[in-house]
Amino acid sequence: MKISKLIAAICVIVLCILTPIRGNAQASWAAKTARELVEALIQKGGQQGAKELMELGGETLAREALEKAAQEGGEKLAQRLATLTLEHGAALLKVAKQSPSKFVSAFDELTPAMQKAAAQAITREPDLMARLFLKVGKEALTAAAKHPGVGTQVVEVLGREGAEVLSKVTTDEAIQLSRLAPKIAKVAEPERRALMELIGKAPGKIMDLLEQHPHVLRNGTALAAFLASKDQLLDLLLGGKKVGIGPDGKPIILKDGGFIARIVGLFRAPLAGMLGIVGIAIAGWATIKLWATYRVSRAKVKAAEKRISAAQGEERK
Repeated sequence: MKISKLIAAICVIVLCILTPIRGNAQASWAAKTARELVEALIQKGGQQGAKELMELGGETLAREALEKAAQEGGEKLAQRLATLTLEHGAALLKVAKQSPSKFVSAFDELTPAMQKAAAQAITREPDLMARLFLKVGKEALTAAAKHPGVGTQVVEVLGREGAEVLSKVTTDEAIQLSRLAPKIAKVAEPERRALMELIGKAPGKIMDLLEQHPHVLRNGTALAAFLASKDQLLDLLLGGKKVGIGPDGKPIILKDGGFIARIVGLFRAPLAGMLGIVGIAIAGWATIKLWATYRVSRAKVKAAEKRISAAQGEERK
């Protein structure tokens, strides 16, 4: 028993001695690699590259990111991060610094084209991308890469739910979602999550309805009815039906070109009757006027004939 305790104590002591040594070795290696990386980045980017690197944090940022990488995954992970940074730009360190293992894993899962697009998004907005990656993870990289400029706006407002929808939509639909995002963000849970799931199933059609009928997002009762009818709504939309949303938030099947046409249709028959009556009245009035004009003209002709006859009689005498 005493021997086992002695061995255990010796192991603890050795571990305590070796841990700082290993940590110092990693720190020393990271510092050396950081200097080499900075030199390579400056050589690759010139004065502009050096300026951008200094604005990001320079050698200090590189050393901190590589030290964290070495702690999480050893020199292999740190070297991989250095390679990605040299290939795609120093801004990657800003995002990777928080969790190098998660960042490298997420970045490596992207296709080469998506990696390039994601790196460009990170270079444009390093601080924002760092926040979004911490908040959402890989989906933030995917959204920024797939929808340049607009993807980050949606994820910043709608978080993971927004990122999930962005993976299913076109860039035009992403722009449409960015317009609706501030209003959607004001919707309380769990309605917001249900709404985002509905948008994900038929993005363009649902967002068109929300833009055409803004009262749905302003009125909690209408939104509740809208979400309660989601299965019927999807069946109608995916079945090719023209759908509108009533004041109560429930779907309405549109005919004859839409809601306005339906309203006009309600008055079409009475309106036609009224127009017919007006037409008859105008025709009657015109007939009377013509008859009166004819009678006056006829009387004038007869009077003229009488005067001519009288004048001719005088001449004969």
